[in-house]
Amino acid sequence: MHKITSHFMSIVRPVLTVENTSPTRKPTLTALVTSAQVMETASKKYAVYHVEMKDAGRSWDVYRRYTEFCRLHAVLKKQIAGLNLKLPGKRLFGSNFDPAFLKSRCDGLTEYIRLIINDGRLLSIREVREFLSLDERSNAKKSANSDDSGVETSSGNESGDGRQATRSSEDENESDESRPGSAMINITPATPNHHLSISQRSVPIVKGNINLGPSERPLKPDDFEFLRVLGRGSFGKVLLARRYADQHLYAVKVLEKRAVVRRNETQHIMAERNVLRNNQLHPFLVSLHASFQTREKLYFVLDFVNGGELFFHLQRERHFSEARARFYSAEMASALGYLHSAGVVYRDLKPENILLDSEGHLVLTDFGLCKEGLVDSDQTTATFCGTPEYLAPEVIRKEAYGRSVDWWCLGAVLYEMLYGLPPFYSRDTAVMYDAILNKPLHFRDHIPVSTAGKDLLSALLQKDGRTRLGSGPADFEDVRNHDFYRCLNWNDLMQRKMTPPFRPELNDAYDLRNIDPEFTREPVPASLLQARSVRAASSLGCRDGDNVFAGFSYVPTTLS
Repeated sequence: MHKITSHFMSIVRPVLTVENTSPTRKPTLTALVTSAQVMETASKKYAVYHVEMKDAGRSWDVYRRYTEFCRLHAVLKKQIAGLNLKLPGKRLFGSNFDPAFLKSRCDGLTEYIRLIINDGRLLSIREVREFLSLDERSNAKKSANSDDSGVETSSGNESGDGRQATRSSEDENESDESRPGSAMINITPATPNHHLSISQRSVPIVKGNINLGPSERPLKPDDFEFLRVLGRGSFGKVLLARRYADQHLYAVKVLEKRAVVRRNETQHIMAERNVLRNNQLHPFLVSLHASFQTREKLYFVLDFVNGGELFFHLQRERHFSEARARFYSAEMASALGYLHSAGVVYRDLKPENILLDSEGHLVLTDFGLCKEGLVDSDQTTATFCGTPEYLAPEVIRKEAYGRSVDWWCLGAVLYEMLYGLPPFYSRDTAVMYDAILNKPLHFRDHIPVSTAGKDLLSALLQKDGRTRLGSGPADFEDVRNHDFYRCLNWNDLMQRKMTPPFRPELNDAYDLRNIDPEFTREPVPASLLQARSVRAASSLGCRDGDNVFAGFSYVPTTLS
């Protein structure tokens, strides 16, 4: 399986992958309205609702305005005489954009859709299937018993058959308070920055410009000036790049197509691309700004984060204070909880995959080993993959496992932050595996750790994944409620209001002192330096439909 660290490629710890998936139960068609985003322009204000759809192991996102629900409801009432189906209404008093009301409406719309999809008569109606994008999933994600799956998103101006959806002039003048009548459209929410206020316990409400999805003009390598090498991996390199159009800095991961195809990693690359795109709604996950391809290469345009790997700072300081470890582990836990809520198991949490931004907050990177489709706590896979020091016992035993392996990894990283080494570390991998499987957890006496800290480590590093903290249906909620985090304000944490315990020393956005000079001293590949002047055939744009990486490209209008 592909393994490449964004932005920094670890050469210290090997990554293991052996495909061996176990069957899981087949999910049914479900829908959940997870959030509402308030959009406001000079002339109107309206809400866009995010509907997460899942069916037979595949998932997709649909974004609908309330007026579109009203239009659908009118169609259903017209076609089904005496239909006993109630659409959540508007408020007679107060604002329709109050967060509490929007949360209530999300719940009501979830129930509304549930009743529709459980009624065979309604589900067969063309307008219903179009509304939920049921017939447009040509690249659907495979079920959870296979690790070559990919998530797809029904969003933007692109329909399932590749045609461009249009917005009617009538829709341009509507607000959430107006009568129904808008055309059905797919809307991608605006890409938030890392300061977006989001709570995993409430509906995220965002105000801003709306991003209407991919543009007709794809990006090309010669849209960027490639400045320095930031890291390398099995299939390519990550480079610091400056976009000519706006002078913004990005980390651009460049992969060789031939190497990806030769090692049968196409589906894993596509899955990584989709997970990255869906990361935009969490403050501690690296986000995908765009992806594009040429005849020979794939390009991921990512956040550039120059505070350095957590591994870099941990090596320099040997271990962290308990307060600092608590802060970092809380941000990691919130990121893992968000991924789990989206059906994604990360599987490779380690200090090398965690970056610090310029303010000192964490950013989780590298989704090459993630597994999609594990929505429930009892769904499993059995791929032997990860980094030896952080492998959970059930992975080493090659048993079926679920998302609780991420909580084992969190325990291992927390232990390393507190004590300076992973909990069962040995230079001899066989000895280390035996210790992970059979030896009790040992706390080093020369470093003081609180009783609550030791209790959390013991709960996370339970050798039986079924009794591990976070293994139940509550998942992240069980972790966040542990006594170790009692003094932490989780809402402030999620809103980045908490002052990080450490701020990296940086002069400006171009400061690379926290990045391993082994990489930054490397020359930028000549093919990238020459792309703007030479425009060789290998650097010309490539249409998605012309190759095995169909659907890879994603360029929002903000970058077109």
